[in-house]
Amino acid sequence: LPPRLWQLSLVLGQDPGLAQAPTPRRHVNGILGGSVLLSVVPFPGRKVRTVEWSFGAGTGDTIQLAEFTSAGFERPNPKDQFQQRLEMHNATSLRIKALQLDDSGVYEARIKTTVSIVEDQAFLLTVYEPVPEPEIRSHSLSSTAAKCNITLQCLVPGGERVNISWRRGSPMRDLGDQERYQLSPDGRSLQLSLPLNPLASNFTCTASNP
Repeated sequence: LPPRLWQLSLVLGQDPGLAQAPTPRRHVNGILGGSVLLSVVPFPGRKVRTVEWSFGAGTGDTIQLAEFTSAGFERPNPKDQFQQRLEMHNATSLRIKALQLDDSGVYEARIKTTVSIVEDQAFLLTVYEPVPEPEIRSHSLSSTAAKCNITLQCLVPGGERVNISWRRGSPMRDLGDQERYQLSPDGRSLQLSLPLNPLASNFTCTASNP
């Protein structure tokens, strides 16, 4: 069989007697060492006066991160875990740089408008480690004059929490006929029954974060 291919994909004051629905959270993914931009979207027609940002990791108190005002960017505690890694991208967007794993958590933005309306928006940030380069190993099971039975394994060093996908051909496309292949439950092993045709033996393993 011709050489197997692999590739890497890398891919936030109410009446105590009233129940309040939790603020919907937008899911945001980040990569360790990279950056993310959290952008609030005010209700159309309302002009933003201030935005107060807070952070909670789910393991302790919620801390106030920053306040955006007409005077600029204010940090209540510039010595917190974020230190110099926060910046005001614009009046409604917070950028977090040099992401760390413990930056994962819920970021809440309280938006105060010029018409005395308060809006709350939230983001759930998950920071992942970069996905290591996957490697494909092949194990020949049996072969006849007409076909070859083979198992391909996609190996990702230390990648217990990654998604594995397979494609074939050039240009790449889905695997196709399920009668010719079988995937293991975790997607890491691919059993193939292929005709002895070089065009049918080019497979790609892709590893990505959840």
